[in-house]
Amino acid sequence: MADISTVELRRRDTAVAWGFSLKGGQDYGVPVFIYKITPNSIAERSGLGVGDAILRIGHANVTCMTHDQAKSELLRCGNEVDMVVQRGAVNPANPAVEQATRNPDKRVEIVEEHVASFGGPTYKDVEPKTYKVLKDELPQVSTTPGARPASIFDRKKQERSGYLKSAGPTIQKAYGQS
Repeated sequence: MADISTVELRRRDTAVAWGFSLKGGQDYGVPVFIYKITPNSIAERSGLGVGDAILRIGHANVTCMTHDQAKSELLRCGNEVDMVVQRGAVNPANPAVEQATRNPDKRVEIVEEHVASFGGPTYKDVEPKTYKVLKDELPQVSTTPGARPASIFDRKKQERSGYLKSAGPTIQKAYGQS
């Protein structure tokens, strides 16, 4: 029987990867195990090895979990993960393990194809009413170098748009008016 030990993984920031890949789970019929270790990573420095079966993550028993549940449990632990592993319990190079953990169905392939148009509505350029009024009312921009941009304040009060004038009595009063 292989050696069972506790592995403590600690990191200061979630931007730093743990440095290992998982495979297996109850949905594959193979225990959750370490499939790959990144050299000089937190996982390698803590003593994890390829083929180590994970028995517990934190206080959760992983032996009955699916692959996604085990990944979720790792995420739930945050930056401090305590795992109980069985050293060398799974041989990833074993053809039966490779076959069981091969998962072509889980990944989705995105195929970009031309979508035929069947004459649905076409959308014209829509301009808000305010934009139309300002475009019609503002003086045209001068092309001379150093000219200021057009403004509604470039015109006399009588020449300004009637868009902002009220049609009847309002409750608004000028400052100081009683």
